[in-house]
Amino acid sequence: KHYEVDFSNLTINNRSVTNNVFINQTKLAALTKGSLVMSIAFLTMNDILSPPPTSNYKLNGLVLATTTELKSIDIVMHFMPLDSTLTQASAQCVFWNLNNGSWDTEGCKHEINGTNIICRCDHLTSFSLLMSSITDFEVPPWLRMLNYVVLGTSQVSLIIGIIIEAIVWKHLTKNTTSLARHIAILNIALSLLIMNTLFCMREFLKPRDMSCKVVIFFAHFFLLALSFWMFTLALLLLYHLVFLLRNYSRTSMMLISFILGYTG
Repeated sequence: KHYEVDFSNLTINNRSVTNNVFINQTKLAALTKGSLVMSIAFLTMNDILSPPPTSNYKLNGLVLATTTELKSIDIVMHFMPLDSTLTQASAQCVFWNLNNGSWDTEGCKHEINGTNIICRCDHLTSFSLLMSSITDFEVPPWLRMLNYVVLGTSQVSLIIGIIIEAIVWKHLTKNTTSLARHIAILNIALSLLIMNTLFCMREFLKPRDMSCKVVIFFAHFFLLALSFWMFTLALLLLYHLVFLLRNYSRTSMMLISFILGYTG
C-alpha cells in the first residue's frame, strides 16, 4: 500500500500547521521486504537551518525528513506555509545539501494548491519550503525564444563576418594603418562571438557548479575585452587624425593593442 504520514495540528509560531508526506506504492516496490520507512517533522530546525541573512528568502515551512534504505525514491509533500504574507509565486521546494551546507532545489519541483505548496522530489533527505516577499521574474517562453533567435542571428552574422575578414585579409592589411584597424575589428568580433557563446552556455549549467563560475568569469572577461578593443580602435583612429604623416612599427602597434585589448 501507499506510504502516507500526516503531521496535523502542529503548533509553531503560535500557528497550527498541517503537513503531509506521501510515497506511491509502486515506488515502495523497489525496497526489500520488511524495509522501514520513517518520516519526522522538526519544529525547531527553522532557525538553525535558515538561509543566510543576505538572501531574500526565508524558511517558510516545517523541516520534514524521510529516510529508508534507498535514497532515490519519488516523494510528494504538502507544505502549509508558516507565514501567509509571503508571496506564493516565490515558493521553492528545497532539501538540505550536506555537501555545501545549504538549501538546494535540485531534483525538486513545486506546484501551488490553494494555500498549500506541493513538493515533488526524486530523492529522500530533509526537505522544507523557501519563500520570499519578492516574486522572482519568470521569463515568458516567447521572450526566451526571441532571445535565442536574436543571439543565433548575431552568432551567424559574426561567423560570416570573420570568414569574410579571413578571405580578404591579405588585400586589406597591406600597410600598418589598415593592419592595426583590422586587428582591432577582428578581435572585437571574436570577443563578441565568445561572449555570446558563453552567455548561451550558462542556461544549461547549475548555479553553484565550478563550471558555471568559470563560464561566468570568462563571459565577463570577454565583455571587458570587447569594450577595451573598441577603445583601442578609437585610439588608433584618433592617432591617425592627430598624426597624419607619422608612422609606427607593426611590432609596437600589435604589442600595445593586445596589452590594452586583453589586459586593459
